[in-house]
Amino acid sequence: MKRRGILLAVVLVIATIALAGVSTAAEEVDLFLLMDGSNSISPEDYTIQLEGYASAISNSSVVPQNGNISLCVIMFGYFPPFRGPNPFSGPYYANIEVPLTRITNQTVANSIADTILAIPQPKDHTPMAEAFILANETLTDYVARGITSSNVRQIIDISSDGRPNWIRDGLYEVPQAAVDATYKARDDAIFKGCFDEVNVLGVDIKEEDQTRAMPYNYAEPYNRDFLVRLNYSLEPTNHSGFYMEAPTWKEFPESIREKIRRELVPSLSISKEVSKRVCNRSDVLSYTITYRNDDNVDLTEVVLTDKIPAGTSLVPDSISNGGVEGDSEITWDIGNLPIGDSGTQSFNVTVHGYLLNGTILTNTATIDSNETEPKNASAVTTVIVQKTFKLSAYKVVDKSFASPNDTLSYTVQYSNSGTGTLTDAVITDTIPANTTYVLQSMCLNDDTLTDAADSDNGTYYPVNDTLIWDIGTLAPGDKGAASFKVTINAFVPGGTIIRNTAILTTNETEPINKSAITKVRQPSEVPLLLPVGIAILAGLLSLVALIGMKGRRR
Repeated sequence: MKRRGILLAVVLVIATIALAGVSTAAEEVDLFLLMDGSNSISPEDYTIQLEGYASAISNSSVVPQNGNISLCVIMFGYFPPFRGPNPFSGPYYANIEVPLTRITNQTVANSIADTILAIPQPKDHTPMAEAFILANETLTDYVARGITSSNVRQIIDISSDGRPNWIRDGLYEVPQAAVDATYKARDDAIFKGCFDEVNVLGVDIKEEDQTRAMPYNYAEPYNRDFLVRLNYSLEPTNHSGFYMEAPTWKEFPESIREKIRRELVPSLSISKEVSKRVCNRSDVLSYTITYRNDDNVDLTEVVLTDKIPAGTSLVPDSISNGGVEGDSEITWDIGNLPIGDSGTQSFNVTVHGYLLNGTILTNTATIDSNETEPKNASAVTTVIVQKTFKLSAYKVVDKSFASPNDTLSYTVQYSNSGTGTLTDAVITDTIPANTTYVLQSMCLNDDTLTDAADSDNGTYYPVNDTLIWDIGTLAPGDKGAASFKVTINAFVPGGTIIRNTAILTTNETEPINKSAITKVRQPSEVPLLLPVGIAILAGLLSLVALIGMKGRRR
C-alpha cells in the first residue's frame, strides 16, 4: 500500500503540471476506466486484468501521448461500510484509483500503469451502479472546477464478467434491483452528466440457469444481455457506443487494447448502404458509401475502393465524383481529409438475370490513409426470385388413325416450369369409350408399374376404368412421362372418334386437362353385283365348262 501511495502522488504531481502546461488539441478525450474487482473473478484472472490495462495504457500506439487523452481509473467491488476486512474504514463499493490525468509522455503513462498494477482486489460483490455514480459525480466536479470541459469527448469504458448483484445499503444480493440501479446510473451519467458514451467489454461470460434461481437471485436481462444493453451513445451519428467480448480472461489483454485503441486512436469511419436488401433478377442496386474523419488528426492520401460484386454489372456513367473503374473495382482518390470532414460516394449495378433464388450479393468498400489502418464496410442483398407455380403438360397417342383391334399407346409428358415446388402431383386418366385397357401396361418414366394399389406410383381401378399415377413432389425443372395402352374394340364403326383425356393436379395449381384423339378407319368396301352382271357371269362360267368337256371327248 505504501508503494501504491507513492505512485499516486507521482501521478498527481505530473498530472497537475500536464494540465497546466499543455494546450488543447483538435479533439480531447476524457476516458474513465471502470474495473471489476468483485469476487467472481479469480485472483489469477484479476492479475491478468490489471496487466492488460497497464500494458494498453503504457503503449503509445493504443493511448496517444500527445496531451489529447486524459484517464481516470475507478475500481468497483469493495465491501459496504458495515463489513469487510476493515469495517467503516473504506473504501466502500467503488473507489477512484487514478484521478483524471492527462497523458503527455511515456513517464506519465508508465506511472498510471504502475498504479494500476498495485491495486489490490476488493473481492466483494458487484455494486456496478456505484461505479457509474462515482464516475458521474467525479466528472461533474472536474468540470465545475475547470479541470476539464464539457466540450471534451467523455467516455466510460467498463469491463466485467456479468451483471451486478449489489446496491448501496443492501444486506444481501438483489440482482434485479442492482440491474435496474445500474441502468439508471448509466442514464444519469449520459443525460444528467457530461458523458457522451459508454463502451462495454464482456469477459468470460457465464450463462445463467434462471430456472434454478431463487426469487432473490432472479434478474433480467442475464449476464451477456445485460452487458450488451449497457453500452450507449449520446450521439450515435458521431461516436457510437459499442460492445465487445473476450471469451476468457486469457484474451482480455488483447481485447482491452483493441477496445481502447478503437476509442482513442485516429481512424476513419465508413458505412455502406444498398437501396435494396432484397432484390429480384435484373434489378438495379444503388450503393452509397459514407466516410468521415471522426478523430483528432488530419488524414492524408485517403483512398476509397469498392469491388463490384460478383453476379452484377456496373451501370454505365453511374460512378460518382470522378471514381475510376478498372478490373471490376472502383477507386476514388479522395486526398486529404481534415478533422471532422466527411464525404459520400455512390454507384449502381444491375443484377444478372440468371442468379438462383437465395443468392447473396455482398459488396465491400475499403478506405485507407497514411495515418490509419484500412477499414471496411459491407452491404448485403439477397436475391429472392419470386416463386411461380406452373405445371406444364401435353398428351400424345401413337396413332391418329386406327382400325378395330388395333393397340393405341398414350403418353402424358409433364414438367414443373415454374420456380416454386409443386406438391402432391397426380395424373388421373379414364380409359376412353370403345377401347379396352391393356393390363399391366402402365409406365412412369420408362418404369413398368403394376396395376395393383401397391408401393409403386400407379394404380388401375377396374370399377370405374380409371388409371391414377401418384407423382408426388416436383421441384422446379422436374419433368417426366406417364404412359399406358388400350385396344380398340372390334366392330367399332368407322369414323368413330376415340378421345382420351388426362387430368393433372397439384396442391399449388389449378387442374389442367390434356387430350389426344384417334379416328377409327372405315372398313374396306366389297363390290356389289347387279342381277344382269350375275347372269353374264353365269353364262361365261357355263361356256368355259362346255369347252372343257369337248376337249376331253377328243
